[in-house]
Amino acid sequence: MGEKSDISGSLGLYYMGVSAFCRRYLLLNLTVRQTPTMVRAIPKETRAQVGELVLSGIEQVANMYVIPKRLVLAMLYLQPDLVSKREAF
Repeated sequence: MGEKSDISGSLGLYYMGVSAFCRRYLLLNLTVRQTPTMVRAIPKETRAQVGELVLSGIEQVANMYVIPKRLVLAMLYLQPDLVSKREAF
């Protein structure tokens, strides 16, 4: 996939990163409609957006990766501050 997108095969969703137009360039093109930096979720079948997550404080989305839930949980399990919470997983 492109650097700003990835597909979840198990969910059938295409995740697309959308970067805001850099503020420093807005004065150069006053016709640009400002869109916040976000991730959009789009089903492969319908191609109609079903959700978005605005990433406040982030200027650009450089890469997008879908990570399996079991890998995320394993990574969280290794964090020192979660050692006492391992039973929750």
